[in-house]
Formats: sequence, C-alpha cells, structure tokens
Amino acid sequence: MLRRGTRKRTASARAGVRRTPVVSKGVSSRASVQSSMTVTRPEAIYTTSGHDGAAIPTTATVSTTRMLMPTFSSNQDNSVHIPDMLPWQPRRAIDLQPTVDNTQFVSQTVEEIPGTSTRGRVGSRKQPRRVQRFDIESETNRLINCSLAPNTIQAYQRALNALAKFRDSFDLDHSFPIPLNHITQFIAYMSCLDMAPSTVKCYISAISFYNKINNYEDMSQLFVVRKMIDGMARSKLKRPDSQEVSVWIVGSSLIRNAFVHARSRTGGVNLGLHRIGVKIWWQGYGGMGLKDLESTIKRLMKYEKAPKYLVLHIAGNDLGKTKLGFLRNEIKATLEKVQSYLPNSSIVWSQILPRTNWRHSISQDSMMACRIRINSAIASFVLKNGGHYIKYPDILPNSTFLKEDGVHLTDLGNDIFLNNLQGALEMFICSGSYTYPDTFGTSMCIS
Repeated sequence: MLRRGTRKRTASARAGVRRTPVVSKGVSSRASVQSSMTVTRPEAIYTTSGHDGAAIPTTATVSTTRMLMPTFSSNQDNSVHIPDMLPWQPRRAIDLQPTVDNTQFVSQTVEEIPGTSTRGRVGSRKQPRRVQRFDIESETNRLINCSLAPNTIQAYQRALNALAKFRDSFDLDHSFPIPLNHITQFIAYMSCLDMAPSTVKCYISAISFYNKINNYEDMSQLFVVRKMIDGMARSKLKRPDSQEVSVWIVGSSLIRNAFVHARSRTGGVNLGLHRIGVKIWWQGYGGMGLKDLESTIKRLMKYEKAPKYLVLHIAGNDLGKTKLGFLRNEIKATLEKVQSYLPNSSIVWSQILPRTNWRHSISQDSMMACRIRINSAIASFVLKNGGHYIKYPDILPNSTFLKEDGVHLTDLGNDIFLNNLQGALEMFICSGSYTYPDTFGTSMCIS
C-alpha cells in the first residue's frame, strides 16, 4: 500500500511536470546534470540577442521538436568535462595601404561602415553614402586660396613677381627658401625706389606667407628685417605741427624702473621725442594692480591736463588672482571708466611682459598662456575703440632680460622696453598707425 506522498509524486510525474533538481556548488553528479539538461516543450524560438547578450523571443509556430543541446562527457569519478571553445578568429582588418584606384578603395571602406543611430538594428543600410571622387591637390590649393581675400592674393603675386624681377636684375639665383641677404637687399632696393613703407611691409608679408605655406624657414621675421622696416618707416616720418603732445605712462614698478633707467640714456625721460614736441609724464607705483588704476587717474587729473596718449602697463600683478574670464571683463570695465574720465585721450595698451615668477601661481606654462590670452583680448578691445597697442616680441622670459626675481627687467631689458615705447609713440603720432611693431600679416592688404 502506497503512502499519500508517493501517490502525489506519481500523479505529478504522469502530468509531465518535472522538478528542477538542486545542484550544489562544486562538482555535480552526472544524474543531476542530465536531469537539468532535460528539454521541455518550447513556446518560442530565440533568434536574436538583446541587451547584455540576452535572447529575445520572436513570434513563431510552436514546435514539438526537442532542441538540440550540447552533450558532456563524464569521467569515472562522475565529474563533468566541459569541452574547449573553438579558437577565436578575428575579423579581417581593413587594409589602409593606398591602392591604385583611390576612389574604389574609399567607396569600399565606406560601405563596410554601418550607419549609426540611437537605436540598434541588425543590419546596415542597403545603399550607404558614397564618397565622390575629387582631386586632393586642387582642393588643397582651393582651400588655401579661399583663406585670403582676392586683393591679398593679387598683392602677394605682385610682390613675388617684384622679387623675381629684382633677382634677375642683380643676377641672384632663384633659390628657396629665400636667403636672408636676398630679403635685406630687396628691402634696400625698394627703399631706393622710394616705395611707401606700407608697400614694403606688404611685400615682406608675401615672402613670409610663401615661406610658411611651403614649410620653409622664414627669414623675413628676423630682427634685422624688422629693424630695416622700422628704419624705413621712421625715415619717412613727417614732423607734426608745433603743438605739444602730452603723454602719460602709468603702471607698476616696471614703469618706475624704466623711468629711472631713461634718465641715464641719450634722449632722457622724453625718449628723444622732444624733437617732435612730445612731453612724457611717468607715473610708476610698486605693486600697482588693476584696482588702483581708477583712483590713480583721478589723482593725476588734479595736477595735469588730459593727455593726448595714455599708456597703461598694468594687470601683470593681477594674473592668477582671479579667473581669467572675470579678469578680462574687469579690465575692460576699468578701461571704459578711464575713457569716460579722459574722452579726448587715446588709450595705449602696453603688453604684459613675460615672467619666470608670478605672484599668484607657480605654474609657469599656465601663466604664460593666460598672459597671451589677456593681451590678445584687451588689445582687440582697445583697438576696436580707437586705441593703440604696443608689443615687446624681443623680451623673453630668461636671465638675459629678467633679473633674479623673475619679474623686473635687466638693463638690456629696460633698453629694449624703452626703445619700443619710443618707436611706438613716434609711429602713433607721426604716421597714425595703431600697432607697434606691425606684424607682417595679411591685415594691411585685405580689402
């Protein structure tokens, strides 16, 4: 006579219900593995894979055929042996070597790249976008030509033709890159022809552009070339009327030290500009920051009349103190207030000099990058409002130009600093230029 529990198990077995055996961790017995592999009647066919490799059922006709499952062999100790996987075969990589038919190679490569979308899909587009055939060399030339204005291209072409004519006239070889002695002799030749300094600058700009675009060494940017251009421009300056031109130079201790150094130089504190009626008033204060500028200008207005030119050399002590964007906006706001106090004066932004020791930061590279960005932004702002900009490209952050403190200038650094101030003021007053020294760029030729 069977027990009640035995009859229930027999009834459940007749109904086709199978219980999933509990398999403990570790080595399983053969009977338990085979019972767990028993396949029941499927209700769906799994064809595709979804997230994390999970199978996604698709609607299909229910089949009574049992699904084929892998078989495992067992050892005598009833342990299960899992067969090794087939060796992984990587997909064939795309050969990036150039082929004879470049268009065919590009088209074949593009066809292998499926279209991208935010939703996944099984296959790629039936007709992917193809890259049209084009001439790389002609497209390169077209893009370079589009970077210049048509008038600039014509001016550069005239300059190169003039250089070729000059070489032919003096039996010079047409070698490239253009040697330095060819450039200096070409400048002297144009000066003898009494050409305008602006035309000479444009011609040198064309030579510089040609060297850079062909990756040649650019000799046109050397110190001797710039000085020949400055000398040619200065020799053609016309003295303005006899009315006195007042200039204020305001800044930090760099201005104070430059004033002291100027007293021992030929030309004195007026930098030799008294011959054209210039009178300079120096106001340098140690540690002066941007917050001190407005009060300083108000105090100076009590003792002197408004100047024709106001040279400002500030903000070097403020770099690194606040965020760069905030400092830029603060400088612009301060300059607008100063301009409201002196509406008839032209503001001259004197470039912040490089240093090897900054007050509010120890990162030399970061501070030099901030210095360049501030100088560029404020110079652009001042020039747009009718002001002027003085640069010091020959002063470098090393012991030749900076003292041991990494901030103040040596005697040579002060000489270069004063020379630039003298040349800039003379150019601004006599020729009406806005930037000193002028860059041999395309701005003077673009219409």
